[in-house]
Amino acid sequence: MAFILNNATDAQLAESVEANLFALFHAVLALPGSEIVEGAHLSYHHTILPGSMFNAVWRARLTPDQFDAAIDEALTWFRARPAPMVAWWFSQQTPDLFARLETHGFEFDYDAPGMALDIEAIKLRVPDGFTMVEAHDEKTLADWSAALYGAYEEYHMPLRAARVWADATLALGDAAPWKLYVGYWNGQPVATNMLFNGGSVAGLYCVGTIPEARGRGFGAAITLKPLLDAQTEGYRYGVLFAAEMAIPMYRKVGFRQVNISIGRYVWAKTT
Repeated sequence: MAFILNNATDAQLAESVEANLFALFHAVLALPGSEIVEGAHLSYHHTILPGSMFNAVWRARLTPDQFDAAIDEALTWFRARPAPMVAWWFSQQTPDLFARLETHGFEFDYDAPGMALDIEAIKLRVPDGFTMVEAHDEKTLADWSAALYGAYEEYHMPLRAARVWADATLALGDAAPWKLYVGYWNGQPVATNMLFNGGSVAGLYCVGTIPEARGRGFGAAITLKPLLDAQTEGYRYGVLFAAEMAIPMYRKVGFRQVNISIGRYVWAKTT
């Protein structure tokens, strides 16, 4: 059985935010045709699907004299593969590296604080008229994608990006190592979440509520329900990295910031 954090220190919780993300990168390699190059100072992987989780550079533990060579190495590898967009993920503030990424054509996307919650402290309240199900077939996965697209449209998320996790789930079927949750309000899909257990904690991704359904408690409910499911598998802590707009809601339901942030730069192939 995988190691699961209990009675964690703040430092351990901070480390687990990154560890969960890295474990998710390994998990997407279950998709057919996936490839990975993994080293002590730099890792990168490619899959058949587009998106920042599916074609990424990560675990960059580099010294300044290694920056340009490492960036060239990764981009040369991705240019030989059908990866229209590549994300360079980071958890350390390294302005010199960021400057070199920009020189090589990467653009800053975001930097978000890591947050953690003790699942044992959860108090779940499900608003009237709101139901949550695990999305696993074409209908519920289409609903999940539609709700995610609506929730993130203000961030200019392309429809294709909203569908990529649903496509991955359909491709892997029952073997998918994550769970997608869709919330319905009066029968309409309005909220999403994704649960991935790994790196000693339960991690949440793709949490969102469409604008017209906000302020009703749906976001809080769909944030917490997957964590209670993770608790049945022995997990004690939930982690995520939060969009600025969502931080007040996460704090309200019990999350607190830990000493880490997760960010990314993105590069679009032009040749």
